[in-house]
Amino acid sequence: LQFTSGSTGTPKGIMIGHNNLMANLEEARKFMQLEEKNGTVVWLPLFHDFGLAAGMMGALYSGGFVVLMTPAHFIRKPLRWLAAMSKFKCAYSYVPPFALDLCLKKISDEDLNQLDLSCMVSVTDGSEPVHYLPTKKFNERFAACGLKPDVIRPGFGMAEIVIMFSGSKTGLHGLCVDRHVLETEGRVKILDDDAAEADKKMLVNLGSQMDGHEIVIKGAENQALPEGEIGELMVSGPSVAQGYYENKQATEEIFLQKIKGKEQPFLATGDTALLWKGELYFAGRIKDIIIIRGRNYYPHDIELVLSRVEELRPGCLMAYASGAENESEHLAVAVEVRADLIKDMDVFRKYVLATIDQKIIEIVGKHFQITPSERLYLEPGTIAKTSSGKIKHLRNRQTFAEEHFDGLIERIFSSQDEDDSGTEEIKPSLKNEIVALFKKVVSLEPDLNQPILDCGADSVVIVEFIDQIETKYAQSFEVEDDTSLQDIIGQIKLS
Repeated sequence: LQFTSGSTGTPKGIMIGHNNLMANLEEARKFMQLEEKNGTVVWLPLFHDFGLAAGMMGALYSGGFVVLMTPAHFIRKPLRWLAAMSKFKCAYSYVPPFALDLCLKKISDEDLNQLDLSCMVSVTDGSEPVHYLPTKKFNERFAACGLKPDVIRPGFGMAEIVIMFSGSKTGLHGLCVDRHVLETEGRVKILDDDAAEADKKMLVNLGSQMDGHEIVIKGAENQALPEGEIGELMVSGPSVAQGYYENKQATEEIFLQKIKGKEQPFLATGDTALLWKGELYFAGRIKDIIIIRGRNYYPHDIELVLSRVEELRPGCLMAYASGAENESEHLAVAVEVRADLIKDMDVFRKYVLATIDQKIIEIVGKHFQITPSERLYLEPGTIAKTSSGKIKHLRNRQTFAEEHFDGLIERIFSSQDEDDSGTEEIKPSLKNEIVALFKKVVSLEPDLNQPILDCGADSVVIVEFIDQIETKYAQSFEVEDDTSLQDIIGQIKLS
């Protein structure tokens, strides 16, 4: 049983048979060019399909060796991943796109001198949508270390197919298409790469299907669509699992879909995609699942928790993934504020907004261990709904992407990615200094005696905070499950 990842509730157990596993491992071996005695670096958790099935089991299946490190070890210092590849002459690895972003941000030019990445053969880039420009920048920057252009290979996979289903065997390639035609007509119109940014969208090539498997793009009438048209991505083949454990209804809805003219059942991925010249390109999601750093968050669950904030209008709350074209997605929430609180907008902005904002950060953090990086505060009636009262997620996302729109009271971004450079004011005490840094990086008001791992923030952000204080005070800190900010302050030795 391989369980789906989820934000709350009971994850579904996916029934993977021996034949499913072996079929997927063999096709992944051919795709990754896995060879005996070659090494794989795995820092993804082994309870995640990407870390377990792809990383650990893929290496063992091919007769290679594995270099393991914890996710926190990588996130605190991304250089460690590439340094391990270099030191142990490893050929393979598996990463989500945010890992490449972290490497670009956190690895200095001086660090490049210690890396020899000529040993790297293939690194699968997946588990969340791959963006063209950051991946291109990664290739360009680390080419100086011997990284070959065909090493970073975007791919598509999901736990219901063991892990992997398709991938580019020749590295990063993009398809430049007309954004307007894609979004409004659901088809491809090719543009030159040098077209205006506002007019184009770069779709990332996810390669072709693995041997013995089939990809179909399904239309509204359950028909297979021709190349260049967007529909739901459907897959079949020996890697597709047997269904969900003790969940017949979900198995029928997801695993046993029919396509006109096809005899075999297909797995409905819930993603939209298109085929172009036999290659797969991801377009978007039918499901409103938010995927951040490889973890799935369900909007309904987040919206349900937000409804506990009394200053907000129940049923008028929306959680969604936001992000610029070539950036990793982040969690955003849009909430309508009660009308009685905004009768005097100046008073609301000055005295009330900050309190509501802190409540939202804390309640989402407590339940989902992530901070909404973007919070939109709206007037009543701003969130578009259907005639039956359901939120129109796609339409609202398009509206909220605009810098200004009717009904927007305030848009607040977390400042955790702001540059630390610049002059520093003299702090009155060490405690105030640490508290200020915590508030800046984590975007929460700290409780000095509460374990910092229980504060409600994304664990990646907590690791970033620890990394910053280690750099600032030139010493290491041991963070256990019960370590508080007060404990960390007590560990600091001032020279």
